[in-house]
Amino acid sequence: MLNILDTTFRSLGQFSEEELNKLEKLLTPHNIEAGEALLKPGETCSTIHFISLGAFYLYQRNEELDKVVDALFVEGDCLVDGLSFTSQKPTKYTMEAFVNSTVYSLELNDLHQLIEWSPKFFQLGKVLDPSTNLPNLRNTPQQRYEELLAQYPTIIKIFPLKHIASFLRITPETLSRIRKNISK
Repeated sequence: MLNILDTTFRSLGQFSEEELNKLEKLLTPHNIEAGEALLKPGETCSTIHFISLGAFYLYQRNEELDKVVDALFVEGDCLVDGLSFTSQKPTKYTMEAFVNSTVYSLELNDLHQLIEWSPKFFQLGKVLDPSTNLPNLRNTPQQRYEELLAQYPTIIKIFPLKHIASFLRITPETLSRIRKNISK
């Protein structure tokens, strides 16, 4: 099994070695350059990507054409626009590599083949839930940052503060104050 992804697949469900081997045979590796988009607005997401190396972010542009970051992904994460994937309708997001990255991709048709072979592959549907990578906006900005720090410490090391602030729905200045208060 693919080392970094073995843990990812095992966290998604109870798969036998035979099932994991079947899944692995259907995965296609891709090297993606920093700044390259895997998905653009108007396209339909028909692929689940598993990040074995690198980092990605999912964003949309606001009226001022600024990037509004909706999700941050690092090694071991599943990269998919769940709404576009399940509805097979065009996305409003851009899915872009932040650094040079390697992903293993599973096409929608291959997922259907896996499910037909074993209904246990329905467990992969967990990756389609968009709420798994969203900050809880009911929390204070500091609580959101602390949750991100606790759950995804590598995100803080990889992405610039402006991306993290956008993801947390706060200004970069507020994020700087929070970081200053935490480090005291």
